[in-house]
Amino acid sequence: MMARDPGLQPERTRLAWSRTRFSLALFALLCFRGWCRDGNLFYGAATLMCGVAAASILFNGHQRVGKPLISLSLCAAGLLLLLNALRHLMA
Repeated sequence: MMARDPGLQPERTRLAWSRTRFSLALFALLCFRGWCRDGNLFYGAATLMCGVAAASILFNGHQRVGKPLISLSLCAAGLLLLLNALRHLMA
């Protein structure tokens, strides 16, 4: 029986997760900047949610264990920023 050749798939997966982690960390820093500048709690909560997602990717990598936590935290951060935008539009 021949051994399965994984090819470059594991390397591509690792690179994709590292890009995702970098993007989340950058987004968390931008939300943190907004929180420091405006003192807006929506930005602070979004910073926390994106930080949780980035840390989950950092510690779990490409395993299936952390994917629901990552999805939940990103959806929550997006919802918080949407509520913040609606609050600014209504004011």
